[in-house]
Amino acid sequence: MKNRDKFITRRSEYDMLMQMQHNIMEKGCVCVLDALTGNMNSCPAEMQGKVGALSRLAVCGKCIQRFLNEEA
Repeated sequence: MKNRDKFITRRSEYDMLMQMQHNIMEKGCVCVLDALTGNMNSCPAEMQGKVGALSRLAVCGKCIQRFLNEEA
């Protein structure tokens, strides 16, 4: 089972959003993957230093794609 199945496609939208809200409130998440899973992930090296908002979003997009395709 891939992460996309475990955290998104086989889960009710309500349960997913409630878990994200809980993780945001309790853990102070700043990353959507952290909010979704409840785990604090470290950002890749590309995020270190000054990066513009569009560059940051591109790096986040790569992380999200990688996460969705990983085995759960």
